Amino acid sequence: MQASIIFGKCVNMLALSGYLLNVISLLDSTTSPLEKVNGVFHMLFLVFLLTLEIQEPTPNVQYMQLFLYSFGRGLFYIWISMILLRGSVLSIVGSSITGLIGALYIIFGSCQSCCSRSRNIVVDFDEPSSSTYVFHSPATHPPQLPQYTVKDPTRR
Repeated sequence: MQASIIFGKCVNMLALSGYLLNVISLLDSTTSPLEKVNGVFHMLFLVFLLTLEIQEPTPNVQYMQLFLYSFGRGLFYIWISMILLRGSVLSIVGSSITGLIGALYIIFGSCQSCCSRSRNIVVDFDEPSSSTYVFHSPATHPPQLPQYTVKDPTRR
């Protein structure tokens, strides 16, 4: 595994540990049954995110596509940190960790997209060597109708 992937996973685990501190603070400081249910939901979601983060290679989860990009992950971390911010010290520390990492994801994601545009100025226009790029003109090759579109003479 590359060092950059290991570093990224460690940063994500640090953000998720801040999320865990928020969830512990939520479950510890409340007596309302609805907030306990909310805390259990956040705990299950945290377990889901940890399983996504631990698996190698990272699974291609279609319904979490925004989470795969730096900007989307940063927005998610900031949103989670603001939702779970409470008055306790544990919650403030957890929200600060998660929100700071979210802000760093947004900054680095924006810098990465700006720098990648300036790097792709030189474009190489080689002819494709594959036959998949061959263009057939409709005038020289009329479209072939499938067999089921031909009229059956035995039917009325």
